[in-house]
Amino acid sequence: MKRYYIYIIITLFWVVVATATAQQEAEPIRITDVVFKIDDDSLQLNCRIQLTGIEIKTYQSLELALAIEAGEKKALLPPIVYAGRLRHRYDERRRNLYGQINALKPYQVYTTVRKENVYTLDYQAKIPYGHWLDQAALTLQQTFESNGYVMKDKQVLSDNLRN
Repeated sequence: MKRYYIYIIITLFWVVVATATAQQEAEPIRITDVVFKIDDDSLQLNCRIQLTGIEIKTYQSLELALAIEAGEKKALLPPIVYAGRLRHRYDERRRNLYGQINALKPYQVYTTVRKENVYTLDYQAKIPYGHWLDQAALTLQQTFESNGYVMKDKQVLSDNLRN
């Protein structure tokens, strides 16, 4: 009977540890405090982007690209890049030899991203205002690159910029 109670206690302990770990790893990328502001003829986006619990190895990179989309129209915002030391060096070399890889210069580049660190960025972007923005959605494109392997994921963060 004593063994039975010890087994139950150990099992409950591991369930609690597994649950706590899963909750920590549930949201490694958080985008909060999203505010849209219309000034005269421009739309300004302010938000806070936080990356926690992710380690980027030296040959890997993670790019977070925000965009405002409505149907066929799309406004790309400068991306945030989390890159390993060697990947950052390769990308800089390629950029110097062949010009800008992406159409947009990165808003912020972080190198040597460690799992135990928290990376917080207050993001601000401004684009010219158009009537199509009334029905636009804010999206996030995540691109993970590792030795030629590229994985992309797209999420809609806000259905309507007016709300």
